[in-house]
Amino acid sequence: MALALLGELDLLARTLPITRWEPALVFEIRQQLVRVLKAANHRKDADKPALARRIAELQAELTVLDPARALAFA
Repeated sequence: MALALLGELDLLARTLPITRWEPALVFEIRQQLVRVLKAANHRKDADKPALARRIAELQAELTVLDPARALAFA
């Protein structure tokens, strides 16, 4: 459930210019999405390569949004 909600929020953040208005909010959405994806990656039936790619993409985006917070999160 959390994955679906965070995914939808991330999609909305990508389609709206919210990144310019509230980069901290977008960072928080993507940070929580990374946490949920990392938890999902530990499941036996997980598509680990796809999850790893998505996590890496999100971490790169976090670094662009706020390098210091992204480093602290990693």
